[in-house]
Amino acid sequence: MSLRSEKDFSLLKIVMDGMLVRSVLLILFWAFWHHFFAGLRHLAMDFHLGMALEQARFTSKVVLILSLIFTIFSLYLVC
Repeated sequence: MSLRSEKDFSLLKIVMDGMLVRSVLLILFWAFWHHFFAGLRHLAMDFHLGMALEQARFTSKVVLILSLIFTIFSLYLVC
């Protein structure tokens, strides 16, 4: 659509800058980063690292914090 004409490009740019697209990007980025870091956490748990209750709670908080930080950084780079 962006290659058809200058008018179509402007319309596509307006749509892509909209709140709906940014909200979807936010959700997708957060889901990706959370899944990534939770996967690393579970991989470490497969090697019996961080299995104690206190360590497991701490690493779950680390996963949430890292996923939020990387989501904000990703949105900064894209938008």
